[in-house]
Amino acid sequence: MNQLICEHLPLEDLGFGCLGNKDSLRHVKVVAVDAELNVFYEESVHFDRDLPEFGTQGGVHVHKDGLTVTSPVLMWVQALDIILEKMKASGFDFSQVLALSGAGQQHGSIYWKTGAQQALTSLSPDLPLHQQLQDCFSISDCPVWMDSSTTAQCRQLEAAVGGAQALSCLTGSRAYERFTGNQIAKIYQQNPEVYSHTERISLVSSFAASLFLGSYSPIDYSDGSGMNLLQIQDKVWSQACLGACAPHLEEKLGPPVPSCSVVGAISSYYIQRYGFPPGCKVVAFTGDNPVSKTKILATGGASHNRDILQVLADVFGAPVYVIDTANSACVGSAYRAFHGLAGGRDVPFSEVVKLAPNPRLAATPSLGASQRRCVGVSMTELVSASGTQRGGLNPGVRITGATVRKCGTTLEDT
Repeated sequence: MNQLICEHLPLEDLGFGCLGNKDSLRHVKVVAVDAELNVFYEESVHFDRDLPEFGTQGGVHVHKDGLTVTSPVLMWVQALDIILEKMKASGFDFSQVLALSGAGQQHGSIYWKTGAQQALTSLSPDLPLHQQLQDCFSISDCPVWMDSSTTAQCRQLEAAVGGAQALSCLTGSRAYERFTGNQIAKIYQQNPEVYSHTERISLVSSFAASLFLGSYSPIDYSDGSGMNLLQIQDKVWSQACLGACAPHLEEKLGPPVPSCSVVGAISSYYIQRYGFPPGCKVVAFTGDNPVSKTKILATGGASHNRDILQVLADVFGAPVYVIDTANSACVGSAYRAFHGLAGGRDVPFSEVVKLAPNPRLAATPSLGASQRRCVGVSMTELVSASGTQRGGLNPGVRITGATVRKCGTTLEDT
């Protein structure tokens, strides 16, 4: 869920990724890149294996209704402790870190209890994070992107703003169950006391940034656009949507910021415990999808599967490229940290990454593929080649008339 950039000599960088993206609901990941943006270090913590006390399967808890899906917040915090200690034990030189940024799974949300800000600002370097933050959350298991239990709240939100099309024009999307505004509305409706005792609501991305800042980090425009709350043309929270979801919501979210913003300096906790330099900058964290997908690039674990790569090439009628690491969100966030440090909006992102290694061609469209009806895989979700994407689809779901099922390492269209 996080990423880090580091300076060794003239300008060498380290990318650091934690609290995984959708492909990494099961992991915390770390990636390091050098001055030419080559990956030279990778590490991970597996939730189910390394933190079995939380009882997750695939990094989540699926509730009895089959719709509610949550993850323990303290599991994520403890995973960050573990990954940092692994880095420290390996001899990693934190004193060279210049700036950090990160990527987290989109649509997950975290609820900070009243008084949590004070705990964040007064962390003791003698203790791990999870021991000091265990009483800081009004909800211990938080909704993640797989949760689909908010259909009623979705319909309420659409009705409040004049229908699904009106909401789409306003926020960029019709109401989706996993989107954060609807998750917040459900929490407020079912447990208003818990909501009233929540002083801040973070996305997974801004939550991770907050851990490094030692204070609440703002939500960036990109990740904020997946909430059904951001007025995307003006890049401000929609008052109509906020009011339809819960009272006093704007103050609990804080103002959104550009994705390349430097949101502050690293907390003294990391300076004292790990040896980060006081000048280490924190660049706004964002969602996994925005940092993973640049042109037609296959990412994630499935990017090593030749059959799936060929399906992608045939579906979209275009060459498919891969990079040497599957941890694309980690790498992308390292690049973003570099970009934020270089000046953000005043410097084109293309200038920052022009030295990055070129992706490798992995598959080209098969002869006649454009004449066949196919369904593609975006590595973490199924999408229709001709239709719009519907979040949270699983193998076996009918999409625009075609049933997709996973068959070993390939996908079939029947």
